[in-house]
Amino acid sequence: MKRFTHKYIAILLTLFSLLMPHSSLAIESQTLQDDARMDSVHISLLTCSPGKEVWSLFGHTAIRYQDLATGEDYVVNYGLFSFNQEYFIPRFVFGKTDYLMGIAPFDVFMAEYTAEGRGVVQQNLNLTDEEKTAIANAIGENYKPENRTYRYNFFYDNCTTRARDIITDAIRGKVVYPTGDRKNDPTYRQMVERHTQVYPWEEEGINILLGANADKETPLWTRQFLPDSLRKDFDDAKIITWNGQERKLVSSKEVLLDATNDDVVEEKGIFSPLNVCVMFFLIVCGITMTEKKYRKSFWLFDAFVLFFTGLAGLALLAMVFSEHPTVSFNPQILIFNPLNLVFLIPLIKSHRKGKYHWSEYIIVMCAVVYLISEIFFIDGAYASFTLASCLLVRLVGGNVNCRRIKNKVTTNN
Repeated sequence: MKRFTHKYIAILLTLFSLLMPHSSLAIESQTLQDDARMDSVHISLLTCSPGKEVWSLFGHTAIRYQDLATGEDYVVNYGLFSFNQEYFIPRFVFGKTDYLMGIAPFDVFMAEYTAEGRGVVQQNLNLTDEEKTAIANAIGENYKPENRTYRYNFFYDNCTTRARDIITDAIRGKVVYPTGDRKNDPTYRQMVERHTQVYPWEEEGINILLGANADKETPLWTRQFLPDSLRKDFDDAKIITWNGQERKLVSSKEVLLDATNDDVVEEKGIFSPLNVCVMFFLIVCGITMTEKKYRKSFWLFDAFVLFFTGLAGLALLAMVFSEHPTVSFNPQILIFNPLNLVFLIPLIKSHRKGKYHWSEYIIVMCAVVYLISEIFFIDGAYASFTLASCLLVRLVGGNVNCRRIKNKVTTNN
C-alpha cells in the first residue's frame, strides 16, 4: 500500500506539471517597471534528502516560487522522467535520457516527500526584486513546451545543476563560494560512494561502470551536481555586486520536513560484495589446488568465468559510446574483457586436452596490468580486483597443471 501511495503521488505531480497552463503562473515575463511587485515574491532552494530507490539515493533539488500577494506557491522541478520512455534503460546507459522540467503546487510536492519519509530543507534566497524578475523570466522561458525537455547527465547537467544555474545566472554580480582545503578535493567516485555505502551492491555496480575519469579530483563547482553539496555551498556563499557590495546568498534556512526514512543500516551480512568476493577467491584457490592434486582440468569452471567476464565486457565496451564522460575510458574492461568470449572455445578445447592455449598469456597480461593500475592509479570495484586475482590464480595454476598432466601422459606412454 505504501509503494502504491508513492507512485500515485508521483503520477499526480507529473500530471500537474504537464497540464498546468503556462499562463496560470505569475512568473511570466516582467518588465523592470514591474520589479516593485516582486516584493511579495519569495524564491528559495529546496533540498530533499535521499530516498531508497536507486534513482533517489543522491537526494533532489528544486526551486520554490511563492507569491504572498496572490497566494501562488509552486515548486519548479527539473527531475521528472518516465520509465515508459521508449528504450529507457539503453538510453540511460548511453547518456541519452531526456528529463522534463515541471511545475506543481507546493502542497503536492510536499505530500510526495512526506509519503516517502524524505526530509526537505528550504534556503530562502537573499535576492533583489530585479533578480527575482530575472529568475521568473528564466523559469517561464524554460516552462514553454518546446523548452521543458533537456538531455540529462548525472554529473554535469541534472536537476540540481539546472536549479543552481537558473538562480546564479540571474544574480547581478558574482556568487563566491568558500574555497576550503583544495588538498582534499574528492573525486566523483568518492562523492558517489558517500551516498551508496549503505547499499553495497548498488555501490559495487556503479563502481564497475565508472571509469578512470571518475577518479580525477573535482573543482568546487563540479561537486554541486549533488543536492547536499549545493546546499552546503549556498549556506556559505556570498554575492559580490558589480559595485563591490557584499551580501549573503541565503538569508535564512528552515527544515520544512524531517526525514523519517533514515532507518537504513549498512548491509554487512555474509553476502556483502566484499565477503562474496573473498569467498569466490577461496573457491578458486580450492579448485586450483584440487586440480594440482588430482592432475585434472576443471575446464567447466573456467568456461563459466570466461563467459561471465566476456559478457560483462560487452557491456563495458558499449559504454565507450556513452555520452557520460566518466564511463567512456574504463580500465576494468581488462578484466571484464569481451575478448574472453572469443578465446572461450579454443581455450577450453586446449584445457580438455591438458594443453595451455596462447590466449591465456593475453588474459594474464591484462590481469597484471589492471592490478597495477588498481593499486597505483584508480579505485575500482571489489569484483574487478577479485576477478583479476582469480584469473591469475586459475591461468598461472592452469599452466602448471597442464604441464603436470602432459608429463603424466608422457610417463604413462
